Amino acid sequence: MVSSILEMLVESGDFAVVVTHLSEEILKHISKDIRVDGITATGLDENLNLIVDRQPKFNAIGKSTPELIVEKLYRKSEAGDEERKVYERILARMKER
Repeated sequence: MVSSILEMLVESGDFAVVVTHLSEEILKHISKDIRVDGITATGLDENLNLIVDRQPKFNAIGKSTPELIVEKLYRKSEAGDEERKVYERILARMKER
C-alpha cells in the first residue's frame, strides 16, 4: 500500500516525507526512482538509551534500531527470568541475518 502511494506521488510530481523502519521492504515494491535518507542508531549509552545520529545520511537507508531496542529490554530484564530468555532468543535470531 505504501509503495503504491509513493509511486503515485512520484508520477504526479508531488513531494512527501515518510518516516518508517520498513524502507527496505517498501523499496522492493517501487519501480520509480525515489530518494531515501536515513538516520543511524549507533548503540546504547550507560543508561541503556539509544545513541542516535539524527543528522540524516542522504541517499542511504539508516541503520535500524529494533535489535538495539531488544538488547535494551534484554539487559534490563532479570537474569534467569523467562522474559530475558525470550529476548535472548530474539537477539540470537536477529544476529543470524
